Amino acid sequence: MSARVTRRQARTWLAPMRECFGQMRTGFAPAANGFPVTRLHDGDDWVRIDYCISGFVGMIGRLSPGLSTAAMRRIQSKIEAGELVTTQEIDAALSEIRRAEDVLVKLTVKELASAVTTEQIAIEMEAVMREAA
Repeated sequence: MSARVTRRQARTWLAPMRECFGQMRTGFAPAANGFPVTRLHDGDDWVRIDYCISGFVGMIGRLSPGLSTAAMRRIQSKIEAGELVTTQEIDAALSEIRRAEDVLVKLTVKELASAVTTEQIAIEMEAVMREAA
C-alpha cells in the first residue's frame, strides 16, 4: 500500500504557487514577457503562473470535484488577459490552495502521482490538438 501524502509534502508541492501569489500580493513578482512566473519545485525552469494554475485546477477538479477553484480560475483569466489582480483575489486563491492541501493529504502518494501524470498528459494532448488545428 502506498503511503499517504504528508502535510509537509503537500505544502512543499504547493510552495511555488504560494510563493508566486505572495510575491504578486506585494507587487514584486518575477515576470517573463509581462507574465508572472515561478520556479517549479523540482527544477530550475521558470513557468508562467497562469499555466501552473490551469494544471492545478484541472488536477484538483478530478480529485475533488466539489472543491471551489473559482478564485484561482479568475486569477488565471486575468493574467492571461494582462489585467491586474487584486490582493483580495490573491487572498481568495490562497484560501482555495489551503483547502486543496486538505484534499491532498487524504490521498496516497501513488494517487497524487497518478493525478499529476493524468493532468500532464491532458495538457500535452491539448497542445497537440492546437498544433494540428
